[in-house]
Amino acid sequence: DSTLVDIVEPGRLASLTERLQDLTERTEQALRKNFSDSIDRRDYPNALRIGEQICTLLPDHRIAADFHQIRPRLNRLLQEQASSPNPDLAIAP
Repeated sequence: DSTLVDIVEPGRLASLTERLQDLTERTEQALRKNFSDSIDRRDYPNALRIGEQICTLLPDHRIAADFHQIRPRLNRLLQEQASSPNPDLAIAP
């Protein structure tokens, strides 16, 4: 952020930037794992919720673009699951 560049000394800025990158990577890893776990459990509502978090927290990252691509498929799976007479036995194609 240019505001930080204006008010923080260069050495401190580098440290803050590194810490922010580390936090971003850890956040992305945690969201990926939670998303994947939700898909494995066929918990599509939670997967969609996590996907929205991804888009909010990391809008310019590849993970957000990936979610945008698979969101329609998740919505279809959710609809199929909801219309299945026994959702626990639904088989994902």
